[in-house]
Amino acid sequence: MSLAALIALGGAIALPSGGGSPPVITPSAGVLAANRGQFPTNVALIPDGTVSSRDVWFSPEGDVTNIVVNHVNTYINGTFQLVTGSTGTFSAYLEYPLGSFTQMTYNGGNLTYTLSSGVVSSDVVPGVTGLAGTKARVHTRCHSGGNTIACVELPANASTIGVGDAKYTWAGAPAYPGAGQASTLFFGANAITGTVNKTAARGFCIIGHSIPFAQGDVSTSGPNGGSGGHAKGLDNRYPYVKICKGGMDSSDMSALRTSGTLASFIKACGVTDVIQDFTGGDLRNGATVAAIKETIQTVFGMVGNAKRFYLATATDRTDTTGDYNTGTQTPKTDGNWASQITLNTDIRAGLPRVTAVVDFCAVTSTSLNSGIWPGGNRVLDGVHPTSFECDNVTAPYVAAFDFIIPATGAWTPADLGYALAGAWDTNDVNQVTIDGSNNLVRMRATYGGGDILPGASPDVSLTGGVASNKRVITFAAGEYLQSVDARILLAGNGAVASGKVTVIEALKFVSGATSRGFMYGTIGGTSGAPSIGIRQTTTNRGPSATPVSTAYTAFQTAFDGNWHTHTVTVDGLNMAYRVDGVQVATGTLVGGTNWSFSQLLIGAVVGAVAGTPGSVNPLSAHAGMLIADTVLAGTDLTNAEAWVGATAGL
Repeated sequence: MSLAALIALGGAIALPSGGGSPPVITPSAGVLAANRGQFPTNVALIPDGTVSSRDVWFSPEGDVTNIVVNHVNTYINGTFQLVTGSTGTFSAYLEYPLGSFTQMTYNGGNLTYTLSSGVVSSDVVPGVTGLAGTKARVHTRCHSGGNTIACVELPANASTIGVGDAKYTWAGAPAYPGAGQASTLFFGANAITGTVNKTAARGFCIIGHSIPFAQGDVSTSGPNGGSGGHAKGLDNRYPYVKICKGGMDSSDMSALRTSGTLASFIKACGVTDVIQDFTGGDLRNGATVAAIKETIQTVFGMVGNAKRFYLATATDRTDTTGDYNTGTQTPKTDGNWASQITLNTDIRAGLPRVTAVVDFCAVTSTSLNSGIWPGGNRVLDGVHPTSFECDNVTAPYVAAFDFIIPATGAWTPADLGYALAGAWDTNDVNQVTIDGSNNLVRMRATYGGGDILPGASPDVSLTGGVASNKRVITFAAGEYLQSVDARILLAGNGAVASGKVTVIEALKFVSGATSRGFMYGTIGGTSGAPSIGIRQTTTNRGPSATPVSTAYTAFQTAFDGNWHTHTVTVDGLNMAYRVDGVQVATGTLVGGTNWSFSQLLIGAVVGAVAGTPGSVNPLSAHAGMLIADTVLAGTDLTNAEAWVGATAGL
């Protein structure tokens, strides 16, 4: 197949037509603004006084201002767990233009930052505008605590693949040593965000296993330093950040959804588009096609604030009688590899949430569904594309791929952007799933992210809602919902005095008994531990919040067993309660330092042991829900309430 034909498979790239006035640009704030971002996947002993310099290129879409550099010291280890490096003190400098250094500050002016777990973001770098597509460097100095520092990994030494990343010893000032180092491990500058002078600027998250990581691409780098066909193809188009680890599959990734550090990093990156490429590893590890399609959705939910979601097909894995250039290849038979064609066929047919399919397998196989690679230095080991393959096949395919932007339609929770934690619609059969007995299996967000799981066995009824024609969750004694997903908990956590959260639920309380809607709380907390929640008794209904040991309320002296849309907002110390779009009560909180919730429950009180609530007070039924980590107001609030209410026919 010719290179032109390969590129044609990616579709056409829309170009502006000539004539007329230039469009008015609305700069995109808080988005990914440089390439070569990467979540750490290894660790190294870093002597105090070591400086790590990393090359980056600013977004090709427009000049970049309000530059922020984000750092993490947590890495994905060889068993796909998150491990935090030793606590260290660091400082950092932006080298731009090359040869000119600006020291970054942190937390309002500090010249150093201390990092263990979590994400540390610099203050906005003052007075620097990164011209579109130009090169910069970030120099990160380890002052102390460098016993084990989380590092990004390259597929081969920086000096071998032709990038300028280097480590050197501090000698009083940052000073680039002049060339890339014979090393694969570097720390600092995990993602750069800012304001891109482009309407609806885009930034990509590449999330996957060893192939998007770039294993096998060991002799070249892309035009802007990228490694692997995915990144090389994006180099001249859009900025990107990788969350990729060799050997990892979508099940491993979905298990990390409880990590606050990873969720905070994803949120900080401000990506708009996601390319997920785990499916080959899933099959290798024996997962069924049905299970893979489920975990694909959970992984997309972890980056659910993005606007568009692209899914890669599983590329071939082969054995050979000789070498991979001239030998006879046969498809591997390990795990569930026999289902490669079945899975790829399903992916090509379209899966929920997928905007478009990036069909790597179609352009790298000898022919569609052949199961084998062409000869001629195309694959390193039957699995991982060589640099030749990345440079001449997969990168050109990505460079020409039509990353389509669907037409704008009616308002959806996705329009809230990164203010949205998650929005759940019980009528969405793809995301709210059941077993053969109509018991709820998983309540996954339709927009945003976060999985809510059943406690005991609540049912899903097809005859719920106001007109008995909606799909809703119903509860018997002892049944409830629960989640420990980090993206959900991020919305409730933070300083009490400045914290902001909105929770909207379409639900039916039990009349004549105490029943509970949502509750943020702390597993293992004593009585009076910090919590925010809503309940109805036989005399009133509404939210209560306990910042320290005293509960403060915003109760309405009314109760019933009918369907309503209930909205709770907490804006620092101010709490408000709305029913069906009308504010009915307010309250004021006193005291408290930080909300630090570890669980969300619906229909129960958080208890002393994970998975065991303190008490269960089930609802009659629950439909949709929306959580935002801000206080919604104006049309955002009314649109959100209308969307949630519609899930119950309100």
